[in-house]
Amino acid sequence: VARVRQQANVGVLADAIADEGFCRHVVKAIGAEKSLATTNGALRFTRTKAYAGLVRDDLASVQLGALHTQSTNTSVQIGDRLFLKCYRRLRAGINPEFEIGRFLTEVAHFPHCVPLAGAVEYVSKHETSTVALLQGYVANQGDGWGYTLEYLERALEAPVVRGADSKSVHGSYLALMQTLATRTGELHRA
Repeated sequence: VARVRQQANVGVLADAIADEGFCRHVVKAIGAEKSLATTNGALRFTRTKAYAGLVRDDLASVQLGALHTQSTNTSVQIGDRLFLKCYRRLRAGINPEFEIGRFLTEVAHFPHCVPLAGAVEYVSKHETSTVALLQGYVANQGDGWGYTLEYLERALEAPVVRGADSKSVHGSYLALMQTLATRTGELHRA
């Protein structure tokens, strides 16, 4: 992240999630449901029922993918089954992604969501904050919202086309919207 210096000592400030060993240790700590004491609290590692099906014995040999950074988190793909997301902005209370992911994975058994394998939380006397989530990795080409925006952008920039081509494009878009509406309805029922 940056070079640092303290008097004659020079070093580097790095993001631990870029280190394969660190990521593997986090995954193992979640599986073991460890707790690490800190000065004012503890880091609590918890797993869900989906953990065993997602994390297998070959964890030592899986490769890390490229780091992905967003405004609030850094994430990395671990092999072809896991996705580790570390939050940079910690907020007190239950993280909605953790709470909803756990409910959909363990209670509703909703098949059309990313399965939650576990989490890391910082727990003190006064608050609990989610530090990281371990999820199943789902190969994708983006999300419905991004697809919709790109579709609308292309439609607005393209000249008006009449005939079979415009009907097939319109039909594909309607099929996507129908699938999205079906999944949304299933999610609400869950």
